[in-house]
Order: sequence, then C-alpha cells, then structure tokens
Amino acid sequence: MNFNFNASLATVNLAKAYAIRNDKPFSMLSIKTMMHNAFLLQIFIALSGIRPNKNLNDKLVKELIEFAAIAA
Repeated sequence: MNFNFNASLATVNLAKAYAIRNDKPFSMLSIKTMMHNAFLLQIFIALSGIRPNKNLNDKLVKELIEFAAIAA
C-alpha cells in the first residue's frame, strides 16, 4: 500500500510541476486528458506507417493533445 500511495502522490506532484512550468492552471483531469490524447496520437501515427514532419505539424499536434482539456 505504501508504494501505491507514494506513486499517486508523486504523480500529482509531477502534474503540478508540469502545470507550473507551462503556465497553465492545475487540473488533474486536464493532465489526464492530455496524456491520454498524446498516447492515442502516438498510436495513430505508429499504425499509419508514415513519419510526420514535426516542424510542420508542431502546432497541430499541440492542439490535438490539448483537445478537451479544461481551461480552468
């Protein structure tokens, strides 16, 4: 049980640090949504078999990752 509590508290602290670093309001739901969107985007890109140009698609990728995140 101690490991589970420490892991969950570490996750919350990392999410808070991410929010502070990116000047965003802290919302655990938003962080969870963004991580889920990033994971899905990685899967879609891997399954499509194409290599996206990160320089061209940077803005679009950021919009897709932040899609449905709460702007508290």
